[in-house]
Amino acid sequence: MIQFSLKLKTIFLLALVIFSSGLFAQTTISTQVGSTNYTGTNGLGANSGITFVVENTSGGPINLTQVGTYLTTTSSGTVPKLWYSATSLSGATPPVASPDWALIITGTPVSFATTGVIDLFTGLSFQIPNNTQYRFAIESSTAIQYSGPTPVPTPSTFTSGGVTLKSGDVQISGANVGYSVTYPLGTMSNNPRWFTGSITFEPASPCVSPPTGGSTVSNQSSVCPGLNFNLSLIGQSVGTGQTFQWQSSPDNITYTDIVGETNANLTTNQFAPTYYKNRLTCGAQSAFSTPVLVGILPILGTGTYTINKNQSRRAASSR
Repeated sequence: MIQFSLKLKTIFLLALVIFSSGLFAQTTISTQVGSTNYTGTNGLGANSGITFVVENTSGGPINLTQVGTYLTTTSSGTVPKLWYSATSLSGATPPVASPDWALIITGTPVSFATTGVIDLFTGLSFQIPNNTQYRFAIESSTAIQYSGPTPVPTPSTFTSGGVTLKSGDVQISGANVGYSVTYPLGTMSNNPRWFTGSITFEPASPCVSPPTGGSTVSNQSSVCPGLNFNLSLIGQSVGTGQTFQWQSSPDNITYTDIVGETNANLTTNQFAPTYYKNRLTCGAQSAFSTPVLVGILPILGTGTYTINKNQSRRAASSR
């Protein structure tokens, strides 16, 4: 009887392990599988990018854990960035820049010796809610490759696990989702262009209490007064039920909640040097991200300025 009971327990535990592994397994969708003409032979030069859309109808939130894109060996050493927008789902406007787009992550330099689809990010964890679609833009500090318009890549949508990757000539509100992007202005131009690469995701598991705050990062160390910039988190915990609250401080001592800013990313502006951090809460416990200080660029003093058209702007004199 005892032996039978132990066998039942063993079977139950094995089933639980198998179920848990399947529940939180990662899924990769690749444009290189079950497709034609995703050759990656088109592209743009230095500091360029490509857009695509990911739609989640899996029945629950997912975490995007990796994005790969087609690169040639001449782009080895590139510094990648990943942007997203919840409102600019198609078309060429607005450009890939704040406030309509938010920077998710800036990766470390990626070195590789073989041309093909290269994974770009370490530590990526970006949550996409159920019944939601976001448009993403990969930015490469070097050249980037994509496919189309001739020969036309097919298909333009790839679905697995209730998640659909949309590229190229897929239309939302009558406009294409796939555009080439030129930085630093984030100008979208050539279309349709087909993102050639892969995304990896997993179901979002419940948050763990206490959470991990991670670090606050800014895409600008100093800004002009009133000019938008982006704040994000790296190294923080993720999970369903976890909440966020951005805070600011003039002295890194007294912090005040920024009303309505309850996401992992923040686009804001300021008129004085300010510290920022995020309060992450899971259940009854909270943790704070390491603060970041965003400074203010110097403003020209009062006076009369003379600009000599024969000199560079840096050589302009004041009197």
